Amino acid sequence: MKKGRVCIILIGIFLLFSILFVSTDFVDDGTLVQNVTACGTLNTTNAVYTLNQSISSSFDCLIINATNITLDCANYNITYGNATGGWGVAAVDEDTQFGVDNVTIRNCYLIQNESGEGETAIFFGEGSENAVVYNNTLEIYGNETSGIILGDDSVNANISLNLIYTNGTNSSGIEIADNGFNNIIEENLIVTVGNDSPGILMMDNVSSISIYNNIIWIMGNRTLSDIAMAGVLMDQNTYDLNISTNFIITGYLSGEIDDVDDYDVEEYESWLVKGGGYETAGIWVWGDNSTIDNNLIISFGELGNGIFLNDVEGINTTSNIIVTLGEQGHGILSEMSEDVALLFYNNLIDTFGENSSGINLRQDGYSNISSNTIETYGNYSYGVFFNQSSNITMVNNFIETGESTSYVLYLNTSSGNLIYNNLFNTSTTGSGVYINNSDMSDFNTTKTSATNIVGKSYVGGNYWANVGGTGYSDSCTEADGDYICDSSYTLIQEMDFIDYLPLTSSTSYEEPEDPPDSPSGGGYPIFRPTEEELIDGYTQNLFKNWKISFNVKNEFHTFILESIDEKSAKITISSELQEAIFFVGEEKRFELSGDNYYDLLVKLNSITFGKAEFTIQKIYEKVTNQIEENVAGGENEEEEEETLEEKGLKWWEICLIVLAGIIVLILIRYITFKKTKKGKQKRNKNKTFLARIWKEK
Repeated sequence: MKKGRVCIILIGIFLLFSILFVSTDFVDDGTLVQNVTACGTLNTTNAVYTLNQSISSSFDCLIINATNITLDCANYNITYGNATGGWGVAAVDEDTQFGVDNVTIRNCYLIQNESGEGETAIFFGEGSENAVVYNNTLEIYGNETSGIILGDDSVNANISLNLIYTNGTNSSGIEIADNGFNNIIEENLIVTVGNDSPGILMMDNVSSISIYNNIIWIMGNRTLSDIAMAGVLMDQNTYDLNISTNFIITGYLSGEIDDVDDYDVEEYESWLVKGGGYETAGIWVWGDNSTIDNNLIISFGELGNGIFLNDVEGINTTSNIIVTLGEQGHGILSEMSEDVALLFYNNLIDTFGENSSGINLRQDGYSNISSNTIETYGNYSYGVFFNQSSNITMVNNFIETGESTSYVLYLNTSSGNLIYNNLFNTSTTGSGVYINNSDMSDFNTTKTSATNIVGKSYVGGNYWANVGGTGYSDSCTEADGDYICDSSYTLIQEMDFIDYLPLTSSTSYEEPEDPPDSPSGGGYPIFRPTEEELIDGYTQNLFKNWKISFNVKNEFHTFILESIDEKSAKITISSELQEAIFFVGEEKRFELSGDNYYDLLVKLNSITFGKAEFTIQKIYEKVTNQIEENVAGGENEEEEEETLEEKGLKWWEICLIVLAGIIVLILIRYITFKKTKKGKQKRNKNKTFLARIWKEK
């Protein structure tokens, strides 16, 4: 009896130990379609693994160590990690740490167990190729953590439509390690909370990366001198990157909007500069030969810049919208990019903090600042600031300041710059330019016939305006009709900085009601080009009613300017009357002798101050069967009406095509709706997640 009891006890102990210590990890059965019920290793090449429940681990959860694997979490959770680290999903050979190729991870919700260090939600080992990370939500807590890491030398990855949240210092949303190549990061939402935690980090020698259509919000400060803090951070020796159409926010307001009673403007402005985001940038660049375009960047913090370039070359910043709200915040700040060509083109920049600037160049050279719109609103702010920067070309910019302590342009220890065809609208007295310890720069180019910054006909110097309408260009004397002030403009008294061709938008010049008479005796001038001049092309400026007489096949013809306005001119050619209307740059052919060959080519080159410049040239070209370029009496009008009638017979065909297109669009929309209906549950979960993040913040 006692022996029996002992046996029963021993069997019970054995069963208990079996339950406690036998592994519950997922066991791969080698088939190509498997359901995943627990954390473990996925090692069947070409397999598709699908979660059918949420799973968790106290350290690493899923390890993928075979190629051509797809992991679909079907919106279930993966919980992983502890205080010392862990991976949520890792595509890596655990022995060699090399990555595996052609791995797709999608529809996962990865949550970290507890705040730890060195943890990563999704990790690809060194040398991974063709990774796809799609439609995942990642929630990470702890220092030195990351949402997604592509290991060294990873190529051809696509990271898209993910929601990534990190909370901890020295962390990152997405990190591409050294030598990453030809990767795409698109349409992700990335939020980092913590100091020294960039949204997207590209390490040394990363190249050929496209980052576009992402929303990135970093809520932290820069506290470490050797680590930059930015929405997108391009580390040293990165190159050939395209950062485009992203929405980036750095910092945050230090209170709720309800704290500001009745949105008092003065209180609101002082409150704005208290936001987090100290010494951050929307985009921070230490690399070369890259394009930054069409991004929207908002910076809240002190020393917060929209775009920061440090010792770079070949960077084009184009068509970005940048707003900085903190003190000493600059729209674009470039340092130590000497003897290289940078392009700052067509950017819209607004700065609100004190001691801020739209574009700030420090020890830069040979760059081009063109077609930008810059407005500053804070005290002691600057539209464009040059510090030890030379040989810069600055053209076609609109720059305005809002405070009497601010300047549209500041030159400090700078020289050799060419500054022309800009509109400076200053809030100070005088030119709004401050110059200190600087050698000569040119404030005009040579007078050239072209449309200038205020829409007039000549390019020369700059337009010097004042927000009160009392600037030099607003009131200068201009009497000859070229819209260039008759006197030069000294920017600062007792200093030899002069705009010799300042622009204006008004003139006292009046066009004569009747053009001058012909020098040969009364009436309007008649010009008679020689045969050689007609063959080469004869050019003449004509007022209304002026004429050109010429001979074609022993028959004289008269070219008359009948009427003229700012954009077009009407002419007649006789003996047999032909009429035509020309717009600037337009040319037409005329058949004058009745032999079915064109005899004359006419081109309207320009219209200035009531004069039209025409070029006429003898030609001999077969008349084609196409509709003639010129209207010769009512016959051509009838032909045009017939053509319209013919077109009218086919309108019903166009209507049928449009109707068919509408039906196709409806079908596409229906199919898309059916495909996306399944994803609604995931999106609702993401909305709840974001709301909780905001509440925590």
